[in-house]
Amino acid sequence: DFRSAADYAFSDVGAYMQGLNAHAALYDALVKLEASDHELSAEERIMSASLRKDFEQGGIGLGTADRGTVVALNSRMHELGSQFTQNLQQNTLKEISFHPEALKPLPSVLIKSLKRSSSDPGKVIIPMLPSAVSTVMQWVSNPTVRRKIYEASVCHPNTEVLKQLLNVREELASALSFENYLSISLRDRASTESPMRFLESLAKEVEKKARQEVRILKSLKSEAEGAGSGVHIYPLVL
Repeated sequence: DFRSAADYAFSDVGAYMQGLNAHAALYDALVKLEASDHELSAEERIMSASLRKDFEQGGIGLGTADRGTVVALNSRMHELGSQFTQNLQQNTLKEISFHPEALKPLPSVLIKSLKRSSSDPGKVIIPMLPSAVSTVMQWVSNPTVRRKIYEASVCHPNTEVLKQLLNVREELASALSFENYLSISLRDRASTESPMRFLESLAKEVEKKARQEVRILKSLKSEAEGAGSGVHIYPLVL
């Protein structure tokens, strides 16, 4: 179908671009241009620097065999990224049904606009579209409904995709003689320790306020659902 053809074209173009990023003749032409007397504009210098980084991540300085390995790893990263997006799109096709009474206090006009379940006409269908999931999670008071919607909206196949992507990124970093993939992403920008120091500093600054807000949320939940309702943290899965 059209979506499959578009996905194939996207992957095909991505693989072609990875090949260009390892093309020695193109890289040599870029280096000669930068070393020539031709004066580049500010925009051209930015583009030239960006292209050079693409070549470097494509393994342009490596031997033919190692460069081929880097091209293959970059292509695999591209494929996994595409698969991640496809899985998210496929996940939105899932549906889950409930009796209308369980969806209070959603407006009746909104509930009436939902499709009826073919297997149980007494129930209405909630599609796993981000807008529908967000509405239920924000407004429906029934905790069982919220949990079921959350669990149904989770894209489980992407857990494995992310694991594979992390492994491929580490392989790529090793092939390019970087300590890790973060070092590739932050080259010429900051040390790999800087982002972590920033996050740790930020966490320390907001921790007190965050704990206050959690206490408020727990109190509101107890008032709405009873003192014994407790607070349940949904598992963090993708």
